[in-house]
Amino acid sequence: DGQAEADGGWITSLRLVTPRRGEIDARLSLTPQGARIVIATPIDASAADLRNAAPLLEKSMATAGVPLLALQVKHDNQQ
Repeated sequence: DGQAEADGGWITSLRLVTPRRGEIDARLSLTPQGARIVIATPIDASAADLRNAAPLLEKSMATAGVPLLALQVKHDNQQ
């Protein structure tokens, strides 16, 4: 479930288990200024693939009119 932020934004969390990438946890924060995304995975190769796909994600979001303000991909217990 998403929740509204005081500044008119929205936050949601999502957990996926995929055959190829394994477990992926994502936290999305959307404000009128744009989106911030934090993705965590225990699989190093999945983290690398997600980092490598960041430019395409940023471009796709910009095309949709939603600037990507920040993207962080964590592997295991990274902060």
